[in-house]
This record gives sequence, C-alpha cells and structure tokens, in this order.
Amino acid sequence: MPKAITRFGIPAMLIVGGLFVVVALFSASNQPKTGSSGLKRYAKGDLASLELSAGKAAPSGEFDNAEGKAVSLQDFNGEVVVLNIWFEACPPCEEEMPSLGRLQEAVQDDGVRVVAVAVDREYNRENTRKSLEQWTNGVLDFYFDTTYGIAYDTGAKGMPTTIIYNRNGEEVARFSGGADWSSENAIALIKEIASTK
Repeated sequence: MPKAITRFGIPAMLIVGGLFVVVALFSASNQPKTGSSGLKRYAKGDLASLELSAGKAAPSGEFDNAEGKAVSLQDFNGEVVVLNIWFEACPPCEEEMPSLGRLQEAVQDDGVRVVAVAVDREYNRENTRKSLEQWTNGVLDFYFDTTYGIAYDTGAKGMPTTIIYNRNGEEVARFSGGADWSSENAIALIKEIASTK
C-alpha cells in the first residue's frame, strides 16, 4: 500500500467514519420518543397494565360497518386507530364505552379514529347498535363482527381489549380490561402517538 494512503488516508477515513456515527447518534436522540421506552410513562393509573408493542401489522380480517358493508383496519391507514373489541353483555365494556366516545371527541382533529368493534351473534346486532349509540351519545360509528375474527386475529385475551395502531397500521400498544380512555393520561398517550408521522 502506498505510504501516502496509509499515512493520510486511514486517519481521514476514521475521522469521516466517526463523524457519521456522531451524526447518526444525534439524529436518533432527536427523534420523537414514541417507541416502547418513550410511551412507558403512560403506563400508570388506569393504564398501569398498558402493554407496549413492537410494530406488529394490523390484521386484515373484515368486519361490518353500520351499513353492513365489509371493512378492515386497512381502510383506516393514515389515521391512528384506537381499536376497541367489545361485547354488549360485558359490564366493563359498558362502563368504559362512554370514555371512548369522549376520547374520540378530544382527538377528532388529530387524525385519530376510535373503532369500536362489537363481537356477537347476528340476532343481537340491532340491540348492540342501540347500546353503542346510547352509551356514546352517537359519537362512535358502529362496527360488528359475527365471526369473532377481529378478536382471534388480534389475540385479544378478553373483553374489552383496546389496541392502538399508528398511522402505518402497526400496533403500538394494547390494554386488556376496562379503562377511562378520556383521562388526561390516556388522551396524552393517544395525542403523542398521533403526533408521530
């Protein structure tokens, strides 16, 4: 190897390489803290058992909208989705549902959609629709799944289960059981996720 390259080239390459490392570290430290570690601070109070997720893609299974048309979570790509899987005869579901309506009102200008999908038999569709309308004052759209596919596909451990997806349709967090989704802490969590492009 020529002396000039050895003498000046290798130290120059090390300096340039070191600069790339410094720039990369600086850039990473200035990214919004919405990864698992950044959202841990919201796992308190009602949301103490919030589980942070590693970006699993939303399932593609279909469920019905209010008109009976098949839709999927992919129809909401570009929005933050707060998916709530519930059952009408579930007391914790009924208890938390009004707070999901209030959450939707609080974040409606942030590109967030609360998608409450009820799972039940066909014969209870209309009763379930009426209950949702009553519990949320008509704020939330009605979605219904007679196959229970949304519960199976997401790995819901019980009802209610709430799963939060980012704008790319990737799971960010999930919560099993009832919670006050209109609390200051819950709204701040959703707004932080929504603020990340």
